[in-house]
Amino acid sequence: MVSSRDIIDVPVVRTYTDSVLRGTVVAVIGIYDKNQASEIPRAYVVPRDGLGKTEEDAKEIIDWLGSKVANHKKLRGGVRFVDEIPKSVSGKILRRLLKVKAQEEEEGIAKAKL
Repeated sequence: MVSSRDIIDVPVVRTYTDSVLRGTVVAVIGIYDKNQASEIPRAYVVPRDGLGKTEEDAKEIIDWLGSKVANHKKLRGGVRFVDEIPKSVSGKILRRLLKVKAQEEEEGIAKAKL
């Protein structure tokens, strides 16, 4: 399992987020993938000033990070743009709520395919 801290704390990721995503809130969580029978990293991004939210932007982030980190740290779960990331009163990101949201998304997709 790869923690989100492992991905976010890579020095080149910090440089990228400091220059391109400055002022952007990013959270990375593990999403269970049935095909791989393992968790894969997925990023949730709150874009600044309306930037982002397109497939090209998501692909750019995935490709950029993919060229900088090991295979197991690549964002194989994709990038999701959201309006806000849940935080506690002290400002910590509530990853457990993001996991619940991700499960609901996956269940919604599974029901839609039936």
